[in-house]
Amino acid sequence: MIHRNNETFICRPNDVVLFPPGCPHHYGREAKSDCWEHLWIYFMPRPYWIDWLKWDRQWHDVGITRSSDADFIQRLKSDFKEVIRLYSSADRLDAILAVNCLEKILLHCFKLQPGSNRLSLDPRIIAICQYLDEHLEEKITVNTLAARAFLSPSRLAHLFRQETGMTIFAWREKAAHEPRVAAVAARAADDCAYRSAGGIRRRALFFPPVPISSLASDPGSTAGAFRNLNAL
Repeated sequence: MIHRNNETFICRPNDVVLFPPGCPHHYGREAKSDCWEHLWIYFMPRPYWIDWLKWDRQWHDVGITRSSDADFIQRLKSDFKEVIRLYSSADRLDAILAVNCLEKILLHCFKLQPGSNRLSLDPRIIAICQYLDEHLEEKITVNTLAARAFLSPSRLAHLFRQETGMTIFAWREKAAHEPRVAAVAARAADDCAYRSAGGIRRRALFFPPVPISSLASDPGSTAGAFRNLNAL
């Protein structure tokens, strides 16, 4: 359950919860539950992800996504575990794959937001943002970008600012200094590395709570106490 402003939100099994920047991470096991498990990821979103982080259902600015689709739920769990596995690898390329897998998670969740989908960025601008993000070290002109979007340079510049609220090169400058993934945390049931809730700087994707017996041996633990106990 999540606490905010003297109110409580009870998470259902397989809920996906998205915490915005600056939102208190005051959550834990419901008193009548004898165990809980959740998967969570702390991350710094790439600039062109921002639109995908606007979810239809909100509770005190916390995004909530629910689905009864068993295939979606299983795919999401698998993708979470894959992000954790890849980010824990010593291979530098696996860290990049972890970001790609996280992007896939966000896209699958965003597909379940019909209201936000209608308000999403122009796909041409999304494509330009992605291209810029992948070529930050290269010298790119507005003419080059306009040709990729099949727009005139002036039309692209106007549309880009209209959609993102900034110029192309201001956006690129911001993207060049934006850290990628801040940290990836493992399941509460695992002795894997994690970052505390206080360490988050942007948004967190949090996947609560599927009861499992392995936590039943410590039924009185809060989320923070459990993490402190199992910190590496």
